[in-house]
Amino acid sequence: MFNNFLVVLAFFILPPLVLPPFQTKPENFYIESWKKGQGCIQEKKFLVSLDTKKLNFKSIIKNCKGRDKYELYVQADKMKSGKIVSWNSFLLDVKAPTGVGSDLLTPYDYDPDKDSFSDKDYFGVFSPEIDPYIPIIPIFTKRIIKIENFYCILQVKSYDFNDIEKRYLCSINIEVQFTNVPPSDITK
Repeated sequence: MFNNFLVVLAFFILPPLVLPPFQTKPENFYIESWKKGQGCIQEKKFLVSLDTKKLNFKSIIKNCKGRDKYELYVQADKMKSGKIVSWNSFLLDVKAPTGVGSDLLTPYDYDPDKDSFSDKDYFGVFSPEIDPYIPIIPIFTKRIIKIENFYCILQVKSYDFNDIEKRYLCSINIEVQFTNVPPSDITK
């Protein structure tokens, strides 16, 4: 009888200790971009579907006056072997020079020369990898960033692996929304 009790006890206690921490409920992650101002955009919502055949995505985001203002990119991050480890997103001003610090999905206090990074520094990285040394935001977390006077909301709806170890991605679906209205579910 005591042995049965130990088996039942082990069933409930050991899995949380042995299994990797999976996210059961998507949470929100809110940051503010380094780009401040009164800029607004034409609102839109769409789904970005990428896989091993369609690795990258680009969309033009228009300002309130209907002019091309921003470019949203979602690009595969591949190893030398060609396997996809993550998809990364960037939002760039079409008229600004590109380079370090030009990504509008970067937090206001980002410093590329600092010694350590936090999860907000990986705002645009979509990876299911759980690594204690890289503070990546859980993949299903709704990411909300305020840029100037509008919001960009990114949320992974689904993804899939192409290997048994579940380390390399083969597809991802990301819901993207641009809005001038603060989302009701912002938790600062």
